[in-house]
Amino acid sequence: MASGLRDQVTGRELTMVWQFMPHAAEQRAAQVVLAKTGKLSAPNMPAYMVEGLVINKRGKEVRPVFLSKKDCDAALASIEAGSDGDAASGKVIVYDALRLLLQVASDIEAGEPDVANELNTLELVPPSESLEFREQIKANKPKLKAKIVPPDHRHGY
Repeated sequence: MASGLRDQVTGRELTMVWQFMPHAAEQRAAQVVLAKTGKLSAPNMPAYMVEGLVINKRGKEVRPVFLSKKDCDAALASIEAGSDGDAASGKVIVYDALRLLLQVASDIEAGEPDVANELNTLELVPPSESLEFREQIKANKPKLKAKIVPPDHRHGY
């Protein structure tokens, strides 16, 4: 995608390439789950869903798509303890998160009638470690006051 920056020598617009790359431990975790079903290769961007799991969140029922196996296992343990969600089979299904999202996008473009409901019920669950890291950064961020710097007219800016 366009970066909004230009090469200072050629004047050519620079582009950015985004690549989703899972943590190596997530790929290994997905391989372990898939090996039990006879599949050998893990998806590029593992995501996990629990068959039959529906959680009431913000007044609507959603099906969580976990981006961390550890978080999926914690939710499953919570369900088995009887404290959360509706009845679920407990079977963890591994998906490729990017393929799942691309399928939803192509269903939208194709005008599939059920895709709006599908999109409303899917809830991506970021890794808890990422959320904790974000909160840690917020907590450690110094509280700086805004600084107003008058323009320097001597240099033309």
